[in-house]
Amino acid sequence: MRLAGLGGLLRACAPSAAGRIASGAGAAVLLGSLYLRWYGPEAPPAGTGRALSAWGAFGTLDAVLVAAAAAGLWAAAVRPARWLAALRALAGAGAVLLVAVKAASPPAIAGSPREGVAVALLGAGALAAGGLADLRAGRPRAPRAGEAEPAPGRPLDPAAGATIWQAGELRAARVESLRALAALCVVATHVFIVAQVAASTSGVVTHAFQAGAYGVYFFFVLSGYLLFRPFVRRLVDGRGELSLRHYAINRALRILPLYYVVVAVLLALHVNGGRPDQWWRFALFAENYSAGTVLRADSPIWSLAVEVHFYVVLPLVALAVGWVARGSRARAALGVVALGLASLAARVLLVQASAAPDFRWTFSLPTLFFFFAGGMLLALLRARWDERAPGWAGRGALGAGDLWVAASAPLWALAAWRTDFEPVVVAAAFLVVAGCVLRLRPGVATRVLEWRPLATLGVASYSLYLWHVPLITAVGGNPVDFRPTGPVFEGHPHRLLYLGVLSLAVCCAAALASYALIESPFLRLRRRWAARTGRS
Repeated sequence: MRLAGLGGLLRACAPSAAGRIASGAGAAVLLGSLYLRWYGPEAPPAGTGRALSAWGAFGTLDAVLVAAAAAGLWAAAVRPARWLAALRALAGAGAVLLVAVKAASPPAIAGSPREGVAVALLGAGALAAGGLADLRAGRPRAPRAGEAEPAPGRPLDPAAGATIWQAGELRAARVESLRALAALCVVATHVFIVAQVAASTSGVVTHAFQAGAYGVYFFFVLSGYLLFRPFVRRLVDGRGELSLRHYAINRALRILPLYYVVVAVLLALHVNGGRPDQWWRFALFAENYSAGTVLRADSPIWSLAVEVHFYVVLPLVALAVGWVARGSRARAALGVVALGLASLAARVLLVQASAAPDFRWTFSLPTLFFFFAGGMLLALLRARWDERAPGWAGRGALGAGDLWVAASAPLWALAAWRTDFEPVVVAAAFLVVAGCVLRLRPGVATRVLEWRPLATLGVASYSLYLWHVPLITAVGGNPVDFRPTGPVFEGHPHRLLYLGVLSLAVCCAAALASYALIESPFLRLRRRWAARTGRS
């Protein structure tokens, strides 16, 4: 066999071998680049060798780069596996971002920065490319026009309406659009904060923009509904299968890759790459319990910590609810209501009624669980309707999904005008989600939620949510230090419309790119495992 250079050699290898060779070589090049002078001090101490002059000025950021290269090298050296390919892709992508951050920090660069940057980027890029090549090998293809859509496992919810693809899986367009709207509401709130125009706007406008922060609570209600449904089917109704292993894998692939990339990039932008205690707190989702990390680096990340804590306790909560229910959805609902009321009482006593609430309670699952409980109640209601829907469902005024959505408007307005009435957000979100997922007659509002561009943005809403604050502050040029006591501004006010339009364009473009490069490769692993085990 005649091989034409390195490309022919790689093509002659098995796909996994080719990707592993590329990743291993890239990791080695990245490690080698760390000895170049761009990492060393301007003038090494007298009598020291090159190695000491290169490594002596290392900080936290450089140590993270070493760890990324070492992880990629290890993943390339062991057996071929898809999760190891994903690890190589993530380590390489993170290394590219960290090298770019290092290159954009002139005080940290000495000697010959072009040489070091070029070699480091080459190695990091090869590490990522090898992992991505293995992830893409044999991935499922979306159907062309006229082809039937393959079922990813269990048939898609017949009450969900139109569907949209997310990394090879079919998703309900309405639900993804709800995610997009919730994320856009949070974006609008932070645009308003960075613009610093509260003093020049009317009270109604100010309240409306500030109420966009309730999009976070909407996410909690939606998570409670979506994640509790499988537990209802198994523990309450006694139907279907439930694998905690697959539950944990699905949650990890959905949340961890993008979260760790965002945290690593934003902490790396701090002075000297951030403090070690910041890294381990964010790594363990413990950032909400320290004044040095809560609302820092990326202020919306506090809600991710609460979400992950909910993921961890949900199986235990579901087991307890199933034991109390013993096959009765009414008793299951009473159990969920009891837990929700206990959480609401803790929120009122420890946060709302306190003159100086402790942020460790403000941003914690015990005082926020009642939002998830609202979604869990909807999951129980949906299970009841799937078995036997009421006679008026789909007929008359009460059977119109738009009426349920419209009924939430006064509750949203009340919560916007009186922030101490935030618990009504549970009822408002319950009505909106119910109008979209129950077997109700679709109307204008629910059909708007099936609009494909909006649903597409919803597919990338996780990226939009995590990246938007640093992007808005970069666009506005106004650093904002979010603290538990409120935002602290630097800079000057902006025109709200100008900053909003520009930030929206930048954030949406970045979210779609982040989804394609970071989220999608890992999400595709979920479908492969589901197809292998017969689960959806």
